[in-house]
Parts: sequence; structure tokens; C-alpha cells
Amino acid sequence: MKQRLLLLGLLAVSIIGMVAGQESVGMQAISISTDPAPLEAGDDAELNFKIRNAGSGEAEAITARINDSYPFEVKQDRRRAFNLGDVQGLSEYYVSTEIVVADDAPDGINTLPVIIENDRFSVTKELRLDVEQDTADLQLANLKTTPTDLTGDVDDASLTLDIVNNGETEAENAVINLDVPSAFTPVSSFSTRAAIGNVEPGERKTASFTLDVDDDAGKGRVNIPTSVRYGEDEQEYGVEDSISVYLSGRPDLKLVNTSSNLSVGSTGPVSVTVTNTGSEDAEATRIRAVEVSDLPFEYDTASQYIGTLEPGQSGSAVFDVSVESDASVKDYLLDFELRGVNDETVHVNDVTSSIAVRQSGQTGSSTPWSYIIVGVVAVVGVAGFFYARKN
Repeated sequence: MKQRLLLLGLLAVSIIGMVAGQESVGMQAISISTDPAPLEAGDDAELNFKIRNAGSGEAEAITARINDSYPFEVKQDRRRAFNLGDVQGLSEYYVSTEIVVADDAPDGINTLPVIIENDRFSVTKELRLDVEQDTADLQLANLKTTPTDLTGDVDDASLTLDIVNNGETEAENAVINLDVPSAFTPVSSFSTRAAIGNVEPGERKTASFTLDVDDDAGKGRVNIPTSVRYGEDEQEYGVEDSISVYLSGRPDLKLVNTSSNLSVGSTGPVSVTVTNTGSEDAEATRIRAVEVSDLPFEYDTASQYIGTLEPGQSGSAVFDVSVESDASVKDYLLDFELRGVNDETVHVNDVTSSIAVRQSGQTGSSTPWSYIIVGVVAVVGVAGFFYARKN
């Protein structure tokens, strides 16, 4: 029994001595460079990497083999396996070959497995390779508007802009969308979207949009967010951008008050007051009464000149209006044209106001003579009564 235990002890010491005397082996595969760098999808490339023994012990009869894995494969006429022989501890071997990168290789870091082995072990290491996917590069340019001078009273304004592909691949099914701000109103549900189809590298195409400029749009530069989408459903690309449109200031004449004193069969005044609520002067301002044949009115002068109204300033015109003798006693709608000029551009607003026609002798706020006479008689009667009582 003692002899058996002694033998087991000696065996254990021998094994421990062997293990302690054996030096470690640590195999690595490290990427050095690629040409081109980064790798380009769909192209061939030169690959340089190294096999390193990071341990202190010798690795015998080492073979390194590249294992094809998407998106990479070794070019058919190039080496994929390398017999390195014995690799000393802390030594390196440099390896070169050529690979093919898949057309649809994803952008960014992709891995390529390298199997390092001998008859005692096999390990798989991964080379980390950077890939750049060729894409289209769409840029917006050459914005134009019709009319060139956009103001707050323009309908069906046309915006055209070019889209240029500065990239190296075709942009398929390109669509431009405008996210119009409150200063604009689309004329239809499709007037802010332009489908321009495929755009080849270096090609330029033009997109058109139609918008109304709101009446209360201010003066200054307005940014319109713009998005471009292209590609197929499974791989769609997007570009966010914006275009800038300048809105010129303009005068904006508003009817603020109308008063009248009209009666059947007589001539009376109609006073019209307007205010320039715009951001620019309204020069040579005029108010024109629009004569309508089926209305019982005749104007002494249908157009009245006011002059220049600065922003926020008001002006009035008085029309002498004759009412036909058979006119009905009621309220009538009168149309007026408000016209002002700014920077050689004529700005016109058409407005409507309600005008009352009363029975003859009861017009406007004037006091009828019959009431005045009755009042005088009443005063005289009261005075006579008190005089008689006193005497």
C-alpha cells in the first residue's frame, strides 16, 4: 500500500512539473490594412493582416485559413490558406491576399473569420474590416419662384428647384416632399410632393410645386423643410434639407368703417374709411365704388383719391350718392375696390359693405323737421299755460 501511494505521488509531481514547464501559446489574427480603405461595396480589395503568437511558447506547424463569410470572399485566383510552420512565442507572420466585397455589403464594420490550427488545436479569429457602401448623394439647388417677387396676396405661386446626384450610384424612385409652414397653403393634396424618378450619377432634374401665399403672410425669409426619399422598400434612404423663400412686404388695405345718410329720392353722403394693415406704404391709394346696374344708386364721382397710407395709417373718402325715387327701404350691399401702389406693383382688395336706405325725411341720424316743429309748439304751449296762471 505504501509503495502504491509513493508511485502515485511521484506521478503527480512529474505531471505538475511537465505542466509547469510547458510554455503558453496564444494565437491572434490582426488586420493591418486594406486597399482601398475603407473597403467599397462591390469592389475587389487587397487585404493585409498578421498572425501573431501572443504567448511565450512555440506553436508548431501552424496553418491559417480564411473562411469566406458574407459580405466577403477570397478572390478565386488568390490564396486563402497559409502554412506558417512553427511560430515562435511573441512572433508575427504577415499575410496578404485579395478579397471580393459584396455589392450590398452593409456600411460600417464587418468581420471575416480566420481559422488558425494545427494537429493539437483550432481557433477562429475575426478580422474587423470597415466597409463603405456607395450611395447616391442628392443635393437641392437653383430654387426659383414665379412670380419672382412673392407677397402675401399671390395665388398659384410656382416653386421650382433642381435636384443633383453628386454620388457614385443611381438614386432610384426619388421623391421630394415640402413641409410648408403657415405662410403657404397647398393648392391640392399633391402640390407639395414631386416624384422625379431615377437620378443617375451627375444627373440634374427639376421638381415643381404650386402654393398659395396666405394673405396674412409677413415680410422676410421663410424656411421650408424639405425631405428627399429614394431607393427600394427594403433599402430606402432619406435626406433632410430645407429651402429658403423670401416674401416681400406689401400694403394691405382693409375696410374698417362705413357710414351713410341715404333716403329714397334724395342725395346723401357715404363715408368709407380704410386702413393699411400691411408692412409697406400704399401709395396713390384710391377707393372706387363699383356701380351695379340693378342697384338704385348713382354716384357723383365713383372714385376717390386718398394718397399715401403708411403701415397702420387710415384714410377716408366721401361719396355723394343719389338714390332713385322708387328705391325700396332696406339695406343694400355696396362693393368697393381698394387700390394702392407699392414699388410699381398695384395691390387691389375688393370689399363689400352694407348701406341702409330709409324713407324720405328719416335718413341717417338727422332729426326730421316734423319732430322739430312739434317740439317748438309744445314748448310754446307750456310757456303760455304758466303765463296765464301767473296773470
